[in-house]
Amino acid sequence: MSDLFPLQIIALFCLSLLVTYFLIHLLVRLPLIRFFTDRPGERKVHQRIIPRIGGVCIVSSFLLFLFLWHQFIPEPFPVLPPHLLKTFAFAAVCILAVGIPDDSIVLEISNRAKLLLELIIAGVIVFLVGIQLDEVMVFGNTYTLGLLGAGISIFWMAGVTNAVNIIDGVDGLAGWISILAFATLGILSWHVHATATLALCVLLAGLIAGFMLHNIPPARVFLGDTGSLFIGMVLGILTIYVVTLPETPYSVFVAPLVVGFPILDVFVAMGRRFTKHVLAGNKFTRALGSMMVPDNEHLHHRLLQRGLSHSETCLILAIFSGSISAVAVIVSRVQMPWAVAVLLYMLLVVVWFLANLNIFDRVFAFTRKMIASQVSPKVTSEICVVSADEVIRHSLIKYSQDLFSFHFCSRHDEHPGPGRFAVVVVNNKFDNRFEADLALARQAASFHMCPAILLTHGSNMPADQKATEPVQGVILLKKPIYVPALMKKLDSMLSGGRYVKAFEHIAQETQRIRIIVHGST
Repeated sequence: MSDLFPLQIIALFCLSLLVTYFLIHLLVRLPLIRFFTDRPGERKVHQRIIPRIGGVCIVSSFLLFLFLWHQFIPEPFPVLPPHLLKTFAFAAVCILAVGIPDDSIVLEISNRAKLLLELIIAGVIVFLVGIQLDEVMVFGNTYTLGLLGAGISIFWMAGVTNAVNIIDGVDGLAGWISILAFATLGILSWHVHATATLALCVLLAGLIAGFMLHNIPPARVFLGDTGSLFIGMVLGILTIYVVTLPETPYSVFVAPLVVGFPILDVFVAMGRRFTKHVLAGNKFTRALGSMMVPDNEHLHHRLLQRGLSHSETCLILAIFSGSISAVAVIVSRVQMPWAVAVLLYMLLVVVWFLANLNIFDRVFAFTRKMIASQVSPKVTSEICVVSADEVIRHSLIKYSQDLFSFHFCSRHDEHPGPGRFAVVVVNNKFDNRFEADLALARQAASFHMCPAILLTHGSNMPADQKATEPVQGVILLKKPIYVPALMKKLDSMLSGGRYVKAFEHIAQETQRIRIIVHGST
């Protein structure tokens, strides 16, 4: 098997990058592109119509390179084993056949149908091609899986495919995570002199990088389900193939570490949904069913909703994912005691990261609630919410808490007598009503002798105005607002009665922690 020189690696990466970049550049200018658009929606973070043709271009370019690679590339260049070539060609053609109509506006394929496709592809690869986990190495000991290995392999391929599809919710995120994963697989392949696999990883990283030039925020093109399903399936196949290479079998922990962030996001989401329903007193079967229900509370959502931009969110998660992938390389090269130490350290980092995103707050809040209920009942404060839209009303009502009760009214409703409310919140729905809503908030605060908050879009605020500064005695908070963080801050700061000072702190906190108000967390 010939070796790849650095110049060859760079040339292959740049060539694949240019092919994808110019193919997308060409397609987005064709009239046909209007049939491949993604419109804004309830669970989507983009606010304009964007073509989702990136995945189709990546898969098409990949098939072209596979053909040229094994037909016209000179012999010294490493060649993929025939069974691996057939595997990727089969997976690419199947996903492309389903992905093109799904990414178009003509046909929408259900998640169940796509899951069935993933299982069929994985089943064919496992049973007909033979790429599967026959043996696993755990801390130096090798264990034979037998028939269990086939089931684990199918589940793994489909699971990684869905995990990559799930994280494709922020401009550039799925692309950067995938490039890091292929770079890690390339390093692992290089360590065992599997140069054909290394070349494949470089090719795939280059194809994705070409797409990324169009997807860097603000994105001009989306990956689409074609791209995320293809990248996920290839990662699922390659992780199994690389860790089972006969030259140097890797520890079983290497595969999940390579795609650590997507897998972590899926397990955290499923655990969060299950815990939410269990703590709410729902039946066990309903809690299990809720684990597969999509929502907008994934890790990238939580960072976005804290006020970070798409680029900042993508950078933080890429660094986090790259750290996990780096652990995969370290674990593959060190002896058992050090490998255990590195894994434990990474576990602590992951727990710290999740804790800072309030992943465990629901469990802690439930525990505190149980303890408080055994000591003394909690006295709730009433908050008046004026002109609440459906999203704000839903979030305030559905968020489980016993700190505050809410009185909803319109702009023209007559308010109860003074002194009833601890806070008045006015929702500014329309830009041309900003001054009127600001005046209304001031009047309500004066009437009830309490602080007032005006929820408004940043476009309504004066250019030189900071959201942490009161305007005419009213605290301005930019939407969207993260309801759980607001509740927590209200409880801690208002307990001493320092209302105005408390709301100044709340304004600062909610600008740092801006999370979409829709739905409870």
